[in-house]
Amino acid sequence: MWRLPDGKVLSNPRQVKIGDTNYPARIFSLWSAEELANIGIKQYSEQKFDMRYFRAVSYGVDETATTYRKTCVVEPKFTRATLLQSLTVIVKATLISLYMRKKSELEAWVDLDPSEALSTQAKLDYYRTELRGAYQEIKAAYLALTDYQDIIDYQWQLLLPVEPDV
Repeated sequence: MWRLPDGKVLSNPRQVKIGDTNYPARIFSLWSAEELANIGIKQYSEQKFDMRYFRAVSYGVDETATTYRKTCVVEPKFTRATLLQSLTVIVKATLISLYMRKKSELEAWVDLDPSEALSTQAKLDYYRTELRGAYQEIKAAYLALTDYQDIIDYQWQLLLPVEPDV
């Protein structure tokens, strides 16, 4: 992305007019950063942050001869306890959804072949036990994390058990 002298930001190359001069879109691929900067065009970027978990408290600019970067100072939106509570709800909802989907699938299989009822129930019981174990493991892992960003980045989905075959 590029920032023009008038403050407009371009995300894709296109013809631009600076002062009385029209420049074709190809200058963005053919010219160096220094050549673009000579006519007032700078590489543009913005500091990104996850707005679900953080809020910006102040903004700034980090500018060099060839770059313009919009920066911000962020702070957590939630306390650690509130974040953990929210993520626990997400984990529980996911586990319940997985269990209900598998239960429905296995019940449909029993409708097709009633002789499979006992082995199907055993598979469902086993899967429920695995999901409960995964929940306890995920919960313990979350509680062990103290850094806010580490809690957000934790890949709890990797602890989910493999679904049993029908």
